[in-house]
Amino acid sequence: MKVIKYQTPSNAIRHGLLVATGRKWTQLILIEHPIRVTRIPNTELSSVTEMSYRLGRAKRVVKDMVKAYYGTMRNAPKSVRKVL
Repeated sequence: MKVIKYQTPSNAIRHGLLVATGRKWTQLILIEHPIRVTRIPNTELSSVTEMSYRLGRAKRVVKDMVKAYYGTMRNAPKSVRKVL
């Protein structure tokens, strides 16, 4: 898991956590509401850069955002709970 900066095809810049990289898709948790796991094609990995932000701090921010949006971790989507 890495902290990344991702430039979307519409030129918006998002920060998030890189969860997993597969053969065709890469899974990201973007730090925006609603918190969910997002898939991007591996052809867009050139627009992903790794940041020097601490991973533990980023995970804590995401957990706090999940609790604020969904109330408890139990109400969050299963894909997000599995990662965190």
